[in-house]
Amino acid sequence: MHRSLFTRPFTRTSFRPLLLVLTASAALGAAACAGDEILAPIDGAPCARGTLSTTRSTESTVTGRDCTLWSEYEYGRVSAETWTLPLKANTGYVVRLVAVETSPGVVPFNGSLTAYERDTEGTPQVVGFGNEFGPGNRNSELVLTTVAARTVALRVETASLSDTGAYRIEVATCPVTPLVPDSLYSGISTALGCRSEALFGAPSRLTFFSLATESLDPILVGYERTAGTASLRGLLSGPDLDVHGMLSGSLYILSGSTPAEWFFDDTPDRIGRYTLTVRVHADSSATFAVAHLTDALTRASQPR
Repeated sequence: MHRSLFTRPFTRTSFRPLLLVLTASAALGAAACAGDEILAPIDGAPCARGTLSTTRSTESTVTGRDCTLWSEYEYGRVSAETWTLPLKANTGYVVRLVAVETSPGVVPFNGSLTAYERDTEGTPQVVGFGNEFGPGNRNSELVLTTVAARTVALRVETASLSDTGAYRIEVATCPVTPLVPDSLYSGISTALGCRSEALFGAPSRLTFFSLATESLDPILVGYERTAGTASLRGLLSGPDLDVHGMLSGSLYILSGSTPAEWFFDDTPDRIGRYTLTVRVHADSSATFAVAHLTDALTRASQPR
């Protein structure tokens, strides 16, 4: 018989969302300075456009005059621009690239969004890919989560050399709550989550959690709706930044929609910190509880 999450032996923890302090950048629209350690090695100074703000949208236009490069994604030469985005600890980011209408019915820009970060040897590596959405799939959305402060570079690239035009970048943030093992977090409202247009193929509200693994034992994590009528859907990803899970070696496990309770029980291939994303449709709401289970008694009570 499937018992409720609340019948298991947990340390009960009140859910207190992290408070985020966001500072607007004064570098919008400015070229990267000579000391930029993230941007310049990726695409070069002619491609650099500055630092993105998390408090207001940023507009720009890809012209193709200053920066063209080879795209592994499009497998051809494209026009591009590159921005930096400082990431705060325990924060989720939804970065949305929107093609701008330049005259009635005319949207010249068609492109995508990719995130880069330097590895320990200083080599730029892809850490996230955007998901297409909107009319003609001309928009792109990237979902990243992090538990430590870091800086990424975001490349805006066109689908071809001729797909230049105006675009807008919007950055939304919301908390990533670290889960203490075998503690029950309750009273979580989906209204606190970030809005996504593309991750699940429909407008969604996303609530993020992080959990650490210290071995390659199966990860067991559960969540349960406690109020409301929204159907919950879960995504366990990592240990990379990209929630979409397209990166090599990442764990990407998607649960089915469920009205009440769901458990993940899957074996990771790497030790690290993983992200649990709980989703509801943007037009619905719910309150739920969540827990990361590790102790033997709790694991034994989970039905197979």
